[in-house]
Amino acid sequence: MAEQLSACARQLFEGVSGSNEQCAANAWLIQFQTRKEAWQAALELLENPVRDPQTQQILAAPELVAMQILRLKTQYEWAHINEAQQQVVLKTLLKLLETTCVTNAGLSSVCCRIACVTVADIIVKSCKTQTEWKSDVLRLVDAGIAVQRQQKGASILAEIYGAIPHQIQALEKQWVLQDMQAMLVTFQGYGEDVMTAVLWILTSIPVEKSNALRCLESWIVGCVPTHETFGLSASHLFPRGLLDVLFAIAFRDTEQGQLAAEIIAESFVCTPSEVSNMTEAVLYSSRRLLEAMPFLRGEIGLLTNEAMTKEQQTSVCRCMSRIACSLAIHHGRALFEHQISTTIAHFGSDKQMHFSIEFLEFLLACSSYDDIDVVQPTLEIWFFFLDNYSFQSKVKCQHLHATQNERVLSILSRLVSSLIDRCKYPQWFIQRQQLVSDDPDIEAITDLRREIADTLLSLFSKWPGGLGKPAGDYVSCVKEMCLLLSDSKDIAQIDALLFLLAYMVELFDAVSSDSEPEDDVHSIQKPEFCGMSVLLGILDCAANLPMHPLVINGVARYLRSLSTSHALQSNVYLRFSIIICQGLQYPSSFSLAAQSLLRCSTHLSLVRYKLAFYV
Repeated sequence: MAEQLSACARQLFEGVSGSNEQCAANAWLIQFQTRKEAWQAALELLENPVRDPQTQQILAAPELVAMQILRLKTQYEWAHINEAQQQVVLKTLLKLLETTCVTNAGLSSVCCRIACVTVADIIVKSCKTQTEWKSDVLRLVDAGIAVQRQQKGASILAEIYGAIPHQIQALEKQWVLQDMQAMLVTFQGYGEDVMTAVLWILTSIPVEKSNALRCLESWIVGCVPTHETFGLSASHLFPRGLLDVLFAIAFRDTEQGQLAAEIIAESFVCTPSEVSNMTEAVLYSSRRLLEAMPFLRGEIGLLTNEAMTKEQQTSVCRCMSRIACSLAIHHGRALFEHQISTTIAHFGSDKQMHFSIEFLEFLLACSSYDDIDVVQPTLEIWFFFLDNYSFQSKVKCQHLHATQNERVLSILSRLVSSLIDRCKYPQWFIQRQQLVSDDPDIEAITDLRREIADTLLSLFSKWPGGLGKPAGDYVSCVKEMCLLLSDSKDIAQIDALLFLLAYMVELFDAVSSDSEPEDDVHSIQKPEFCGMSVLLGILDCAANLPMHPLVINGVARYLRSLSTSHALQSNVYLRFSIIICQGLQYPSSFSLAAQSLLRCSTHLSLVRYKLAFYV
């Protein structure tokens, strides 16, 4: 059977594509892999691989097909063979991996990875009977080290360890809850061994850094979604020194930095601050970020002795933002409690500062950075920042002293300015005098604008009022935006402001968007809503703006938003129409302007008809 298996494998991979022989070989392999004989044939072919007669190199096709069959049989038919046969399969795989560790005549890289996953699968399925698997796996590594091939041993170790959580998840439906929980407890105990292996590889065999990081990533809490506490959290990584190693990679290795940052960020999820070592891990990580603040702000261009390109600097800043946002979202209480400044002393800080304010400054620096992937993660934090009922941010302005309240307001004010700048289209797009573009950068800014608008809506709706006034001073916020609009001659900034102001109309809603404002003629005659003067003040600003298709688009969008939420007098439509008429001179805004003018005309006709009816 092994000979026929080898022949069909070669025909499948080396034969003429689409030939009858190749189709027949494929059909035979599909049928054969379901038979009991496939176990023995695959094992025999792997133990005695077919070689090229001239070069004596192992032929790739038979080896790969045999390994794939063994993987499938183990995955779906493991329970169909007895314990003795299971031992044979495991020992054969371990022997093949040991040969790979100590010689160049072992498995190919692809087959080696499949073998590692298969071993991990067997370890999980046989966790009650295969209790010596850890020593068997470590023996492979020791064999490689003995012949100065520790790199290969490290790779195999990381592959096997890294595959275990995936196999646990794959088997979840096959286990009753009690057995599943017992298995999770068992494998949670191997977390220390995983960290030991990863730390050894990262510090001693940097060429296998990628494998080690992927292994660790697969063990981070949440790796088994239905049992989110299983795995390794920051409370495990911190005392072992792994957080320090991961930060070094995130800040210095532009190739693996994103993965290291993602591991750090995910290690703070699903685990409360009250867990042992977690608060210390949060504070340690925060301190590492604050130490890099000058780099984030562009005050220094290096975190290492090696020069970095702008792209590399941005990559590092993305790592910083990802970690900072995870800390703020999941451990806000540990970061922002009033007593935090006393805790910082334990980490050797000589400066007397309020830690929470410094961390907010760091988040602001992320939100101000000229890269969407650095900015975007911070928006969720700011969205909930002033929400008194949010359990996500854990931040309350009343936790801060009066002077610190002023600093918070200063941070928020600068945040608004930064987010407005992040809504601006680049100058090359402005110069084209177009409204849309399929350029990925423009599409990304367009998507970010919507998220920023939602964030500002949330912030403004809870904006701290003056002394003795309740929160929710959105009127002053919109007034400030109007002032900025009236003073601006920058088309990009004007376009961004008009876009955001169209969203801010929602703050002043007086009429449901489901109703028809023109149905109430009295509201048309005498609008008494307190915010109308603020909203119509934008019209006064718009009349003096420099003309551009984007400006016309912004004015038309604002009118649509305003007329949907509020009943407008006829003179408002007339004044808007005068501005929008100027859009007819631009090819890109002609259609938009014409449609907007038509809507204005329709509203004017309805108002005129209803006024005549009441007279």
